[in-house]
Amino acid sequence: LNWNIMIPIGELRYTIQFITKTATKDEYGAEVITWTDSLKLRASVKYVGGDKTVDKKEVFNSKRIIFTTYYREGINDDDRIIFNGKKYMIKSIAVIDYRKGLQFDTELINE
Repeated sequence: LNWNIMIPIGELRYTIQFITKTATKDEYGAEVITWTDSLKLRASVKYVGGDKTVDKKEVFNSKRIIFTTYYREGINDDDRIIFNGKKYMIKSIAVIDYRKGLQFDTELINE
């Protein structure tokens, strides 16, 4: 993509859903984490790697994707991204130029 201009709308072919973590305490003082839908954005998707391993007869898939969106405030690396029904952990967030866009380097969460 050429970042000298605005992100071409045609590159943002996919819809991604951000979910935000909320931590509360239960009646015993234990932390309870819930995830709540927040932003839904259009994004470009670039697959940058992956692997499949078997450990103790359990299959683990790793997949790295870089999502690119228009710039939005309020997203942090504690949030998660849902894409095609799967959850991705945000490893890093990069701002493109000065608030032109955001790139999210993510990894598939094995659940």
